[in-house]
Amino acid sequence: MMSESGFQIAVVGATGAMGEELILTLERANLAISSFVPIASRASSRPSVEFRGQSFPVKPLGPDALEGVELAFAVLPQGPGDDLLIEAAEAGCTIVDLAGIWRDDPQVPMIALGINSALDLERVPNVGVVTSPGPVALALCAVAEAVTKIGDLIGITATAMLPAASAGRKGIEELSGQIVATFNSRPPPRAVFADGLAFDLIPAWGDVEQGGWTGLERLTAEQVGQVLGLSPNRVAVNITLAPLFAGMGISVFVRGDGRLSAASLREALQGSRSVQLHDRAGRPLMPRAQLERA
Repeated sequence: MMSESGFQIAVVGATGAMGEELILTLERANLAISSFVPIASRASSRPSVEFRGQSFPVKPLGPDALEGVELAFAVLPQGPGDDLLIEAAEAGCTIVDLAGIWRDDPQVPMIALGINSALDLERVPNVGVVTSPGPVALALCAVAEAVTKIGDLIGITATAMLPAASAGRKGIEELSGQIVATFNSRPPPRAVFADGLAFDLIPAWGDVEQGGWTGLERLTAEQVGQVLGLSPNRVAVNITLAPLFAGMGISVFVRGDGRLSAASLREALQGSRSVQLHDRAGRPLMPRAQLERA
């Protein structure tokens, strides 16, 4: 339960690339917060983080890290903090799982706010955990949900270009190192991106599975299907990695029944709470420009 002055929240993985973005989002959110606890693995070298104009010491990942916390956001990669978060959920802390720890648990609702049925949210107090689709799946659901207001959604085909940040802070640092090394005629670092990323494009991000799709592409299709009540076989997503530090671009083709038209889709998107529609005659949509506007 929330205290009278607000939630006691924690961000597990606060010093990572995803944790930093989450903290910026929480700063802008209309959420009453009485206490803020940033938590990171012992490998993190940052002693503190800034939140709403204050500096908070980073707590190391450990048995007592979530003591007294009512709401925890999990953005740490799977593995280091799994047991800690599971124990916290069992003790009554509500967990927003953005790391995929409960991804395969059928009892845990996957929520895309404004898109899912309210019935899914009603399950959260009983389970104590809520998980979220990945960024590509979330974007596809936001667009596809507008189609369902017009008629039946038949299928989705998309190509997504993800940034180096998809591999975390190490991905960002390695892309920067590859760029600098290339300009200085030195061997580029290739620990994260074995074939390189600077001035190039990785056409398939992740291991290719049987059928030709990568694990991330299959997972994205499954998440879209779960949120929208659509068979994953009707979702085809190609996920590439582009030499961007942050932001992503997605080209989406949606198929609906005879009631769907360009005009009706535009009207539905304009009325969506999850989508901002921009006129193509205006400033072109570019990932970095969008980040600066946020």
